[in-house]
Amino acid sequence: MCPGDLRGSLNRRDADRGRRRSLSAVRSAGGAAREVSGRRIRPTTVTCGGRDKPTSRRFLHQDIVMNTTDSVFQRALSNMLTEIFDGPPGQEAYLHNPGDPGLLRQLDTIGASAASKRPMPGKPTIAAHIDHVRFGLSILNRWAAGEANPWAGADWNASWQRTTVSEDQWRALRDGLCHEADKWRKVVATRRSWDDMSAAAALSTAAHTAYHVGAIRQILAAQKPGHQNPGQ
Repeated sequence: MCPGDLRGSLNRRDADRGRRRSLSAVRSAGGAAREVSGRRIRPTTVTCGGRDKPTSRRFLHQDIVMNTTDSVFQRALSNMLTEIFDGPPGQEAYLHNPGDPGLLRQLDTIGASAASKRPMPGKPTIAAHIDHVRFGLSILNRWAAGEANPWAGADWNASWQRTTVSEDQWRALRDGLCHEADKWRKVVATRRSWDDMSAAAALSTAAHTAYHVGAIRQILAAQKPGHQNPGQ
């Protein structure tokens, strides 16, 4: 069954004919190409009850508007993820200041000792923050690859347990984050349509990672000589 509004908007003459039409036949029936938002378009078809039927011009226009909206969303989110992980591209910056190195390059300047130091008793280290972000991205990458529900059974508490690291472990942890971040950014850059769930999931990666960038920088600030930590 087609939704009522879609069924009511189909071309009635073609709907009464029980066979597939070629594009030329549809055009001869009055479905000539039209200009919408500066783009020349032709009628497309939707499948309903085993038949392909031409959509109305109203739905063609909505489809183009939605695709344009998806494209804007995709570019904006891709740019934001680039800014978070690699720093702002040029002078365009929304989260960091222009010239900021971004998370990945900043982590390369931090040694294992600093990454393993708690900001105060009982609080997570930089290494724990990074393992947590890496774990979250890995879940989303599994979902993007087709796994139905990678969140089921995910142990988020375990992602906070890596508090101390050796130099080799710290390098492997940074490489793991870089790998998962690159995979996720490719997902965002190549996805062509967005629904409520996929858009919210993608947006959450920017917000979630940005939060942990801020937390990591607060920990680094607290490690500077002369800093007075009220929790100690």
